[in-house]
Amino acid sequence: MENDDLGAQISRLLNYMDGPGHRKLQAAIGVLGALGTIAIWWARLHFNYFVIIHSRIIVLVLLAPPYLMAFGFGNSIARHDPEPPPDGLMSSYMQHEQSARKWRLRIAAGLVAALNLLLMIFVGSLSG
Repeated sequence: MENDDLGAQISRLLNYMDGPGHRKLQAAIGVLGALGTIAIWWARLHFNYFVIIHSRIIVLVLLAPPYLMAFGFGNSIARHDPEPPPDGLMSSYMQHEQSARKWRLRIAAGLVAALNLLLMIFVGSLSG
């Protein structure tokens, strides 16, 4: 039950951030994600320490900053439609396109986070 509530809260937060009037928030989230990613890499390279992934919390700590960076910058750069789609013949097409854009950004952000994690593992295997 708790996971469903957390998932719903994360979904509401991401939908809020997808809004067209939140470009400054999206850019700020991207900058915070970039700073978090830099901090993770700094800790990885300077301490030569990589935590074996045992729990969801560790995975979230390693995946969240690059995801937020890509999601925030992607949303702040991507084109937004400031007005809701008009009613009529093309309304369902416009809604579908907006939904597809949101999913593409989320999938791309997830790929950036996964690639970052794989790169950290690869760097660890080279130095360790």
